[in-house]
Amino acid sequence: DFLEGTIFLAPFLHGLPQFKALGRVFPIEIAIDMAVFQHITETVQSLRTFSRGDAQGLTGELIDWVNLSWIVRFRHFFTLSAEETINYTLPGGSRLGLRDLGNLARALDLPSFLAVLPDPYREALAEANRWQSIPALFQRWFIGRLYRAFQKNPFQIGLQVSYFLLKEMEVKCLESLLCALELGESSEKISGLMTLPVKGGDRV
Repeated sequence: DFLEGTIFLAPFLHGLPQFKALGRVFPIEIAIDMAVFQHITETVQSLRTFSRGDAQGLTGELIDWVNLSWIVRFRHFFTLSAEETINYTLPGGSRLGLRDLGNLARALDLPSFLAVLPDPYREALAEANRWQSIPALFQRWFIGRLYRAFQKNPFQIGLQVSYFLLKEMEVKCLESLLCALELGESSEKISGLMTLPVKGGDRV
């Protein structure tokens, strides 16, 4: 009842049978995530051509980041099959099409995963020495892309998109910090787990 009239109702109902069958919240979680990104893509597409440029590029790179993170998570930590993993990827990426995502999902080790990435993603992730480092390294690269929007024409929606995404990253970093402190993690480990949305040193 609370979801009535929102974009969340349909995906919730779509994922509900699998949730009841499997007893896991994952089907609902992924259905809602996919609906949200579909809504973002459709909204950007509805913008006038002049306003769409930077916003479309940034949201496309955001989707690429999510897809890379999901492939790593589902394939190499949840041990889903390549076919299942591909089914959970998002359309609308900037540089990663369905064929690219399929090749990434079928990569058996990290070197082969990195080898099929297009530039500039391959260069941005070249330092990766374990699967867990992929999302953080991509985030560091993406932060640089977001900051570029502040050097361009201020009268375009890409500026607001960049500001919003940087603020969202900041909130997530603060959440991670609070969770790590509650778990009693060392300051060195906490620093290594987070990529703050700033250029330069670690600060908020």
